[in-house]
Amino acid sequence: SLYGFLAYAGVGFLAWQAANTERRPGNRIGMAVVAGSTVLSTVSAYLGYILFTQFTDEACIWCLASILISFSVFVLALSATAEGDPIKTSMPPMLISPILLTALVYSFGDANFSLASEREYEVPFKEPEVNTTSSERSIALVKNLNKLGAKMYGSFWCSHCFDQKQVFGKEAMVGFPYVECFPDGYRKGMSQSSTCEEADVRGYPTWTIKGERIEGDQTLDVLEALVDKYKDDA
Repeated sequence: SLYGFLAYAGVGFLAWQAANTERRPGNRIGMAVVAGSTVLSTVSAYLGYILFTQFTDEACIWCLASILISFSVFVLALSATAEGDPIKTSMPPMLISPILLTALVYSFGDANFSLASEREYEVPFKEPEVNTTSSERSIALVKNLNKLGAKMYGSFWCSHCFDQKQVFGKEAMVGFPYVECFPDGYRKGMSQSSTCEEADVRGYPTWTIKGERIEGDQTLDVLEALVDKYKDDA
């Protein structure tokens, strides 16, 4: 996250500098913006490929937004500098992108230039430790969710699942209606548990309350509203 922030901040600073510099062919700042946006879009494309091929059950809105933003910045930077020499403008992307992509594959892939092997994608089960403090409100909500037979399906490697637990706090984890979909760890090609399959879980976290499904991490307000909706069925 820090590296991503610094990369976006760096390109943003260069773009601001370019906007306040006289536009002329061969403008070094403009070319630096093109080079920086090329790095962003190449890395985003690589990480996006990993997301879509290795973590098919994971919904990551921020990841998709990052890909969209980086490619938009690249297109805008390229079009803004194309008034000079088009060939010279296209040189940074043509040189930087394949070199960077090769470096990424060498760093994170195997000797055959494929993405990381199955062994490298094996993740042993380790439940992240919730370290926030529960409020009386969140503890009461857990009790009410249990009365309704609510479940939250998730995976130990899912950041949104951990964020959801953090909203409730560590004290509320006692009796928290959580169902782990990968209790034996995760590796490439591994299916989720039969319990999650039977519940037709397709994204993490997924809440089910009295037959109603809600995907993604939720605020306490949203979950309390659902509890109120079905409280007469408790």
